[in-house]
Formats: sequence, structure tokens, C-alpha cells
Amino acid sequence: MILIMAPQNTVTIEAMHAWMKTYTRAACARHCGEALPGSGGRFLIGGVRPGWAGVRRCSNFWLCPKCMPAVAMKRQRQVESVIEDWEGTFLTLTLGSYGRDKLGDLLDDLLEAWKLVQMRWANTYGGRGKKMVRATEVTFNLETHAWHPHFHILVKDFTPEQLAWLPAAWVEVLWKLENRTGRRAYVTMEQQVLKAFRGDDEWWSERQQRYVRMSEYLAKEQTLGPMKSGVDRLTGGVSPFYLLELAMKNGRGSRMARERWSEYENAMRGRRWMVFSKGLLSALVDNDDLGDEGLEVDETGILAYVGEDVARLLTVSERAALVLAARCEPTEEGFAAARARLVDYRTMIARREDC
Repeated sequence: MILIMAPQNTVTIEAMHAWMKTYTRAACARHCGEALPGSGGRFLIGGVRPGWAGVRRCSNFWLCPKCMPAVAMKRQRQVESVIEDWEGTFLTLTLGSYGRDKLGDLLDDLLEAWKLVQMRWANTYGGRGKKMVRATEVTFNLETHAWHPHFHILVKDFTPEQLAWLPAAWVEVLWKLENRTGRRAYVTMEQQVLKAFRGDDEWWSERQQRYVRMSEYLAKEQTLGPMKSGVDRLTGGVSPFYLLELAMKNGRGSRMARERWSEYENAMRGRRWMVFSKGLLSALVDNDDLGDEGLEVDETGILAYVGEDVARLLTVSERAALVLAARCEPTEEGFAAARARLVDYRTMIARREDC
């Protein structure tokens, strides 16, 4: 008999956040939620738009139980605004795995397979210039102890009939990768899903008990997967943050969850969560943090350590580079060192005044 181990008591986000900060290897995440000097910083998790007031934030979508919901909800609004007038196809592309397969290897195979299918799409099926939004989701099966990474992709102006070739091509590419790497990844065409959609259609939401626009429904499917709680009754799958919750407990399964969470953290380092195809970024109202997925620009930190007058003169990329350089040393000295390495501000300001 196979036991599905579930947490017995509800664990608060604060407790999960504290545990993550204690055990994470990500230097930036260790300081998440700390008050900035001279402020009574606090984190606001309630309401429609979670946010911060006077605190440092790591904005690590993969690891942080506080930052993940805020980043996900921001992405939800972005995706919804992009696809509200789309007609196209919603794709789910998967690969199988076994308990002995490492998550990092599976993600490498998943991305390599996508690149190969993209080349075939562009060269043979006229896919150049296509508009799409691709998101990576990772779940873990508590019955088989196997990872399940997969893609959710929204494609504009392609019908399921036009993409009928894709499941077979996907499976073919995965089998070739399997033969090359020696890893077994059982996968079938039936596991790949292609569904037509119109952004302005209405869809009955069982959870909300009301009709919602398809653009809203798909945006949530695309972005809020990691926020799912509990065990999927059909697949036995859970989100990685469920593993984080389980890892905090002293009962049966905690050691397994801690080991898997550690593997998950190592595998996701440097991975992109959501990718907008070229041309879509210009359609977003707020796209300043999309250069490095999940790493948002901390304006509060910039103003505290650089000064408002200088911050206003920085470009988006300069602001992002400054914060990324200093985030792993979130002190006044850290920002000062990052500023010195990044650019000569006096020269920069002079040049802009000359313009």
C-alpha cells in the first residue's frame, strides 16, 4: 500500500518563509522581508495585490512563499492584458520521469526538446514571427517520488488543427534525447494537450462559481500553478511549496521533503519561469523586470541607498543591474560597492545634462 504523506496542520506563510530563509543556499533570499534601515518595514500578503512597505524583497518566484504570490499575480495581470483579444491554442507539453531521475536533467531535456521543436516549427511549418507566452511548471508525485516538469504555452493565431503535427514531433524529439542521454522518459502523444481558445469567450469557474473571461482563466492557469495546495486526487502530484510545508514537520516524510526541496532549489537556480516572445514585451504596461525572470527591480532599495535624484536618471536596465549587483549584499555598503562597479554616476549625469 502506498501512503500519501500530507501535513496534518496548516503551516503559516510566515513560518514557511522563516524556514526557507534559514536553510536556503540563495544568498539573496536569506534577507527577504527584512526592514530597510530607518523604516518600520512590513510585508503585506493580504488583498488582491500583495506587496511590501519598507522591506527588502528577494522576488524569487521559485523559492520564496511570500514573493512568489506577488510575482505570480503581477504576471497574471500581464498575461491577461496580452491575450484578451487573442484567438489561438493552449498547449501543455510534458515528459515522463521516474523516481531516480534528477530534476535538473529533466528540465534540461524539456528545454532542449522545445528548442528542437521550435526549429522544426520555424523551418518547416512557417512559425516565424509567432506570438506566444510560455510558462514552466514543476510538480512532484508523492506516490512515485518522481518529478513532473512541463510547459504551458499560449500561441496566437494557430489552431489545434494547424498544430496537429506537434505532439508526434514532441514525442519523437524526446525519444531521440532519451537515446542520447540514456535517461528514460516515458511519454506519449496522449499526454500532450492542444485546446483552442478565444480570449473574449466566457468560461464557468467552479472555484469562483461564476463566469469569467477566458483570458482571465488562462492567465491564472499560466501563472498560479505553484500556488496550488494539497494533493491532486488524480495524479498524486503536489506543488514544490507543498514540499516546503512538509519539510518543516518532524513527522514521517519530512526528510524526503527536505531532500527534494534542496534538489528543487538547486535545479531551479537561474531558470526562467515565464517567457514572452519577441514583440510581446512592448505590449506590457510594466515590463521592467522581465530581463531576468523573477528578479524584480526594488525601487525602495534604490531610493534608500542611491538617492531619488540619481535613481530618476537611471534607465530600466541600469536600475535592474544595480539592484541585482547589490541584492546579495543588501546593505548600504553593498549598494555603494555595486554603484561604483556599475557606472560613474557623475559622468553619466553630466552626459545627460549635456544632451
